[in-house]
Amino acid sequence: MVHESPAAARAAEPVSQQVVPMPTRWKDLCLHGSRFGSNEVAEASARLRANPDDLETRLLLIGAGTERTAHVLWLIAHQPRADIGLFGLIGSDTAAYAEGRTLWRAATQRSPGDATIAANAALYLALADPDEAEVILVEGRRAHPNDPEWSRRLAMFCEHLMMRAAVGNDSVEKDRLGELALRSYLDVFAAEPDLPRRLDLIWPMRQSVSATRSPEISALLQLADREGRRAVNVAHAQVEREHFAHMACGLVALVRDDVEGAERELLAAPLSGLTAAPSMALANALLRRHRTSAVLAYLGACQQSLDATASTVKDWIDAIRRGEAPDLDHVR
Repeated sequence: MVHESPAAARAAEPVSQQVVPMPTRWKDLCLHGSRFGSNEVAEASARLRANPDDLETRLLLIGAGTERTAHVLWLIAHQPRADIGLFGLIGSDTAAYAEGRTLWRAATQRSPGDATIAANAALYLALADPDEAEVILVEGRRAHPNDPEWSRRLAMFCEHLMMRAAVGNDSVEKDRLGELALRSYLDVFAAEPDLPRRLDLIWPMRQSVSATRSPEISALLQLADREGRRAVNVAHAQVEREHFAHMACGLVALVRDDVEGAERELLAAPLSGLTAAPSMALANALLRRHRTSAVLAYLGACQQSLDATASTVKDWIDAIRRGEAPDLDHVR
């Protein structure tokens, strides 16, 4: 008689069709449980024995560390969408890790279109099977090119592995993961329908491209740090955000070698109503690519809209017409 392993038995079980109320923040429950004393652990354990489907109590006990491995394996089998981060890891040198790996493989095969399940599986597998973990997310993104959640999850996963590569002084692997994270973040950026909201999406890129060799990306990050930070603190924040968002979109277009798209973004950026100085980051980047017509048109619009800076802008226009390439710093 052949006996199934506990993992195989769980993998064969259908996920309950009953709608289980999801905690608003999975990790918060685990964190709360990590502060439990012995009396609270005993009470929670009694509740779970009375109702094994009590999801919130199980998460509290995972945080408390009481029979944590068994609870994590139950969670993988029954609630694989539960995002509990590092609380869901099991030591890679244990039999329980192999059991969890079997469960995660079954979960991703059951729900091949679920980016949350794939990301949870990848985080777990990254301990001992990082190549398999990366393949899950890369193939998922390839199979769902119109779902930016796959790109976002892949970028976050790459950043997780980048920290490990940095600790191990593996600069080649760190750079490879950084490039993959960057491409993934740019996909998320391009898919965001709300233009000003795109400006907020620049911030997560900083870790993955801290040592980037791309001048356009460097300018993009400076845009977020300088103009973007200032934009949310001025009276006409919406105008500022739209202006800087167009600049960010143009810089992303340049990273993707869409020069004409970058020119369209430059000329679409609103100038009327700005209280902060207009950004010159995209104009500078286009000038480096000798796209003088669009840059001159933009500077001409700046000259008409911003009387106080007309003399500075005029000097730039005259220099470009003489064939020079001035550094278009902030309008002073």
